[in-house]
Amino acid sequence: MDRHSSQRQGAPGGEQHFEDEVNIAEFLRVLWRRKSAIILGAVLPAILVAAVVFLWPRKYRVTYVYDVRSHEVYDGTAREKQVAGDTDEQEPTEHKLTKRQIDRIAGWNLDEKNYHVLLDRFYSDENIARIAGDLRAKGLTSSAALLSGATDRQDLEKFVAFEVLPPYVDASKAKVTDPEKLQLLRQMEANLLRMTITARPESAIPEIASAVRDNLENVVSVYAVAEAVRDATRSYKMRMARIEEERFTLELALKTNKSMFEKLSGAQPVTSGDKDGRVLLQFDVGDKTEYLPREYQIQAVESKMVALQENLNADEQMHRYYGELLAVNDKILAELARGRSSPYTIRQFHSFLERLAGQSESTELKDYLNSYIRKIENRMSAGAPVTRQPRIYPVAKGTLSKTAATFAICLVISMLVALVWEGLRSTPAAAG
Repeated sequence: MDRHSSQRQGAPGGEQHFEDEVNIAEFLRVLWRRKSAIILGAVLPAILVAAVVFLWPRKYRVTYVYDVRSHEVYDGTAREKQVAGDTDEQEPTEHKLTKRQIDRIAGWNLDEKNYHVLLDRFYSDENIARIAGDLRAKGLTSSAALLSGATDRQDLEKFVAFEVLPPYVDASKAKVTDPEKLQLLRQMEANLLRMTITARPESAIPEIASAVRDNLENVVSVYAVAEAVRDATRSYKMRMARIEEERFTLELALKTNKSMFEKLSGAQPVTSGDKDGRVLLQFDVGDKTEYLPREYQIQAVESKMVALQENLNADEQMHRYYGELLAVNDKILAELARGRSSPYTIRQFHSFLERLAGQSESTELKDYLNSYIRKIENRMSAGAPVTRQPRIYPVAKGTLSKTAATFAICLVISMLVALVWEGLRSTPAAAG
């Protein structure tokens, strides 16, 4: 290569310093002399990659879309609450046995939190092992090995991926700071859930999709039902605790009113100092003083005693009823826990509930279980995709893009190798 030396003046002792300046033209001449090797080093790998990609078995994709809207369930709940005269403001939030919690059994309820819970359940080691076992039973050992060998969720998402529409709003990017608006954003539910399965060969896609669909619709749903039952159990226990907590207060109020009733009933009327010969009880209303005749006061106390006694009786019946529901829920959770050790579907759970309802002697429990069965039937209906047999599409291999990328990378490497090789050859000659 040509090098030009330049002397820098003013150095101590008159020492000369040389600086090498790269000659671009010399580089181009080197590349031109080695053009055949460079082109060959770039073209051969590109051709090899193109052949491998072209001959590699193509992947295929099928997408199932689920309508996960749950507004019809909650509209029905709202109507029931209006008929019953029940509103959320009538009792503290921590004591509410909300129908929304129980009706979670009947729908997807895919707000952002529940969506991530759904993904965690589906991609759990236990569930993936169950899908892989189903694939092996169908003779799809390569797909089962692909699932079992996945090291993280990203590998699993190459096989089965989920997407919600519309997508959830990122509160951090939306820059929402108002707590009420943040709560509304978190409670927003998806309308559609899209599940995409990607695998090979094309002939195996229907069997693979069947195994994955069956798992999502019938097995993963059982996890959601179990969580809803646990939530209902906690609510029943909370309601029972509230009844137990208020029992003493109600009994004390009833005892106090009974004492007042006995004293008022035994009081003698005063004939002097009273303009109409009756006992008048004084009470203050704001800045005014009012008087209530003794007979009316006795009736008021008697009415309060009746109301307190009825409240106690109603609470006692509700306490007993919640206790029976807890016993039923314990049986349901035990059944769901037993089913986790083997492939257990929501249809099997539906059959279990029908047997349990048939064995129940209590009318209240039978009604509760029949209602539960209707919710499970709604859940099974909601679990069906919009299109049961969607079209299977081939996945683009990207042969052209991969070939072009390989050619560009190998071209740069070949050019660098040519320059380094020329430099190594010229070094001994320069030293001689």
